Amino acid sequence: MTQLRNRKPGGSRAFSITAGGERSVNAVWIYELPFEAVALITGYIASYSGRVAEIGESPTA
Repeated sequence: MTQLRNRKPGGSRAFSITAGGERSVNAVWIYELPFEAVALITGYIASYSGRVAEIGESPTA
């Protein structure tokens, strides 16, 4: 994934992803340090509708 933008604390970071030889710009986003009121979303990745056709898991080593 390639990070495209940074925001101030409490904001999101968007990433571009490449799969199957094609690149989707700003396809996913994450709140690494969300505001305390929404701390439960820390570490989750969300996709933008229309920019990600399929979501799967890769086994970890």
